[in-house]
Amino acid sequence: MNYNRIVLVGRLTRDPEYRSTPQGSTIARISVAVGRSFKNKDGEYDTDFFDCTAWQSQAEYAINYLKKGRLVLVEGRMESRKWTSQAGEKHTSWDVHVDNIRPMESNRDGSEGGFRPAAPAAQSNIVPPVSSAPATGDPFNSGSEMPSDYDPFADES
Repeated sequence: MNYNRIVLVGRLTRDPEYRSTPQGSTIARISVAVGRSFKNKDGEYDTDFFDCTAWQSQAEYAINYLKKGRLVLVEGRMESRKWTSQAGEKHTSWDVHVDNIRPMESNRDGSEGGFRPAAPAAQSNIVPPVSSAPATGDPFNSGSEMPSDYDPFADES
């Protein structure tokens, strides 16, 4: 039996970053800082930083409702990505594929984590809802239309 599950509780290090795939899937990249519960040899607490990718409704939620500094719970699975640089060096990166993300505290204005409509001028920053049609598949799972090395967050140079 195989089991790959990760649960993180930490603070967002930046506002969620929005992207979409060529097929129209909504993607949000976030980074979560999680403090360790023990001190290092210098008597200080270290912090680990986790890159996370949310898809479709979880991505929309993150983009529309979460901001830098917000305490969140992220549930998902770890995924690795391997590539070879132009210099021939082999690299591996790890990413949390988000299944669920939720705020762990009220907004700073005292309200709960629910929707707060933006002013009309800011409405263009809100991600439109995804259709209720079934998803065509997760690009990181086998059998998808996306190449395994597709990175929607790679520099577009």
